Amino acid sequence: MEASEYIEIKIWEYIDNICTETERKQTELLMATNKEWKLKYDEISAFHLHISSNIEIEQPSLRFTKNVMETLATTQIATATSKYIKLGIIKGIAAFFIVIISSLFIYTLATTNWHTINSNVSIQNIAEKINLSQFKKPAFSSGGIINIVIGFNVVLALIILDKVLRKNVRAEH
Repeated sequence: MEASEYIEIKIWEYIDNICTETERKQTELLMATNKEWKLKYDEISAFHLHISSNIEIEQPSLRFTKNVMETLATTQIATATSKYIKLGIIKGIAAFFIVIISSLFIYTLATTNWHTINSNVSIQNIAEKINLSQFKKPAFSSGGIINIVIGFNVVLALIILDKVLRKNVRAEH
């Protein structure tokens, strides 16, 4: 940075009152002792006075507030959430998941052989005594049906997640 640019920057900071107190005192001292600083200050100060006296701040029109209010009056008010969120659909989805989870829990309890469980046996002994071939494989566990149900649940979860994320993005903007 050249010396004249540095002088201009410091004088503008002095005029705009954005310098620290020590920089302000230093600039005043340099303007009092150095001819170049004093000439630059006179030049910049005259320019600043000329600009501030000839520039008028634009005022908004008298109808500005009315124009804004009329524009806002034409916008449509958002509908209440109860109109576009169907409580029955949400209850149906919740019921579906509750039925699936409870049926799996009931099936597990029904197919468990309670006579083979001994409370005095350690975990290692339990692992040795469990014979997986004794559990009957249900007819619907052929793989295809379970994969379809899991896929359907994953797709539903992704759709719900997408709707929630889109609602959050709209709320932020």
